[in-house]
Amino acid sequence: MGVVLEENIMTHKRLRWGGGLGVALLLLVGVGLLTGGPLVAWGQGSALPPQVFDTSPLAGEELALDGPVTFYFDQAMDQASVKSAFSVSPDVAGALSWPDDSTLIFTPSAPYERATEYLFTIGTGAKSVQGDALEEAFTLKLRTVGYLDVADVLPADGSEAVETDSVITVIFNRPVVPLVTVEDMSTLPHPLVFDPAVEGKGEWLNTSIYLFTPDKELRGGTEYTLTVKAGLQDVTGGVLKDDYVWHFTTIQPDVVSISPDDGESAVVLETPISVQFSQAMDPQAVENGGFVLEYLGPFLKEAELQHEPVAGTFQWSGDYKTLTFQPDELLELGGAYQVSLIADKALSSTGAPLREDAGSFFTTVPYPQIVKTSPADGEQDAWPYGGFTIYFAGPMDLESLKDKVLIDPKPWRDFDTYYYDWDYSYNLAFDTEPSTDYTITILPGMQDRYGNEIKEGLTVTYRTAPYPPELDIQAPGTVGMYSSYNPSTRVFATHRNVSRIDLSLWHLSLSRLAELTGPNSWDALNSFIPSPSDLLRRWSIDVSSQQDQRRYELLYISDKGPSGISNIECLGAPDPQVKVGDVVKVTREDPRPLNIRQEPNLDAQTIAQALPEETMQVIGGPFCEGGYLWWEVRLDNGITGWAAEGDQAHYYYEPLGTQPYDMNAPKAEAPGAQYVPKALAPGVYYLEMHSPETDAYDQNTRRHILLVQSANLTLKFSQDTALAWVTDLESGTPISDVPVIFYNADFNPVAHATTDADGLAVATIPHLADLYTTVYATVDTDRAFGFAVSNWSDGMDPWQFDVFGDYQPEDFT
Repeated sequence: MGVVLEENIMTHKRLRWGGGLGVALLLLVGVGLLTGGPLVAWGQGSALPPQVFDTSPLAGEELALDGPVTFYFDQAMDQASVKSAFSVSPDVAGALSWPDDSTLIFTPSAPYERATEYLFTIGTGAKSVQGDALEEAFTLKLRTVGYLDVADVLPADGSEAVETDSVITVIFNRPVVPLVTVEDMSTLPHPLVFDPAVEGKGEWLNTSIYLFTPDKELRGGTEYTLTVKAGLQDVTGGVLKDDYVWHFTTIQPDVVSISPDDGESAVVLETPISVQFSQAMDPQAVENGGFVLEYLGPFLKEAELQHEPVAGTFQWSGDYKTLTFQPDELLELGGAYQVSLIADKALSSTGAPLREDAGSFFTTVPYPQIVKTSPADGEQDAWPYGGFTIYFAGPMDLESLKDKVLIDPKPWRDFDTYYYDWDYSYNLAFDTEPSTDYTITILPGMQDRYGNEIKEGLTVTYRTAPYPPELDIQAPGTVGMYSSYNPSTRVFATHRNVSRIDLSLWHLSLSRLAELTGPNSWDALNSFIPSPSDLLRRWSIDVSSQQDQRRYELLYISDKGPSGISNIECLGAPDPQVKVGDVVKVTREDPRPLNIRQEPNLDAQTIAQALPEETMQVIGGPFCEGGYLWWEVRLDNGITGWAAEGDQAHYYYEPLGTQPYDMNAPKAEAPGAQYVPKALAPGVYYLEMHSPETDAYDQNTRRHILLVQSANLTLKFSQDTALAWVTDLESGTPISDVPVIFYNADFNPVAHATTDADGLAVATIPHLADLYTTVYATVDTDRAFGFAVSNWSDGMDPWQFDVFGDYQPEDFT
């Protein structure tokens, strides 16, 4: 019954303690039952000393000036001993009361002192009704409600250059107003007082932050004094003891920008004047003396400044911060103008003067004239692209420019012209020829947009530079497939303005090929440097063509052989039958005289002619150009030049003392038939191409990978299966009984299979999460060689057939 009695008593205690104590009591009961000991109720001889387990207010909470302090004991107390042991420091008169045997309330007889700390003590003399004393004195420190203070303000005290549209903020150290509905906000206090006075709207952002928004901008350049009056009371009774006063100064109105800018030139005549201010301005004050535009006179002429005011109309933006002044008439050509903002006359909307005077000096476009041309007169080595551009001093009338420019030599086709107002340029985009002397005649009569005319013409002469050197491998991609069945391996190349092609050939392994064609092929190829141990051959070919003419060469690519013309197949030319050092005579197969040209091409100038039976000596060459094989020859009269050896129907000259050659005879019987290198063996090769001129110009390496195959592999794969179809590259028939190895994206083998009678090899591969990956397949035997990678899909991607391609497998689970 003792435990139940204590629990009943304790249910009247504060809830913050009851739950925990109940658990503790139940645990005590459980211990008693488990140990078999007697069940002893508190208050019936318990050996536990009494203690204060809770107070109101708690330590750290503010104590109201007339607020009681309540102490909760954990058992019934002897009231007399507690009274004797109770004290308050500093002394406060008051009364003790007991709502029950374990709850003590102290109520002051008079208010406590404000913002004062009090120490409440219950000494060890306090005893329970059983006579047990507190083990140690209990103390409670409480501080009474203090004064209301202003914690912070914005703008801060002493601030300068405060924006005139600022919101005033006051932050108090404690709640000043209660939380109320929007409808009741009008009943809340408005504590701010302005000097000078400011109309506006105040609102409480929360219980302790007050905002004041002026109805219009504060007056610029003005010191404001703001006061929160003493006596303002917070919700706890705290009072603002003294007036809180602070000051700030607003920024003066200023000119942010003037257009045209100070020092600007070539301003078009219809340009308005624009002024942007930092604050809203008083239009009447600005327009009546605050803003002035003056014409000073012709620019760059030594004369007394005129200071003639310019009449015009004013327009203002909606916020009165931007002024636009449009002169009534066009400004003067080549004129100097001054914009002035007078500080003490240009007032803001609140009457504040500008911080300082401001202004802008500018000049207008001069009378029309040509400032420069590109290319310039007399320029040599002008860029051989881009036509011709005229730059004017001001805006021009496009119609007046047409048919006023004559170009010699005349462009071979019609061209477009473009006029750009941002830099007053007129571009004639004709196809410029390289290494060419041009004469550009500009006729008088061009007019600016105001009708003023350029009365004098202009002639510009210049010479264009040759085209930059050019060397390119003409292949559709970095990797090309070549048939090992061809009698020779050939690669097309084009060149222009180079003297020699230097070639290098390396052997590549399949793993290296996979790296250069795989997921990171771009980076791999750009950083690839072939191993010196894989080098097969280096060779050079002297090439020639007329300057600035692009030329095609069909190059033999072989892993052995000398340098020279034998590495070029000269399409259209017969096999050569002469060599350097031979004395030759002009044949009668073509009765016309043989042209001797200055350079080895048909477009070169003819410098001499050799008649049939006339002799000459071969001193250089050959060069392949335009379907002819050209040799450098020296005539008996000492003239040297270039002569074509022949065409498909005739030889133009032959070695002295040889028998006439039958052009219809089989190639194998031709005397001196040209050596044709054999095709590269099946495998992978890396080719680099250079020239002295391109190396000096751009230092870029021309590169190509040759995949020489005897078999073609068609590769397909799914998440779990890979298939390769192997066919002969010459006949197209399936190749059976050859092993196919499949590789993953890292070129690690994952499966292999042998082709069946249809050339099909099917293998199970490790499961793929999706098909956005790379798979390789190879055939590498004495019978067949081939390579395939899954990203080789040019020309057969789904999108090229208007088919949507999605390689993310669909989930049917």
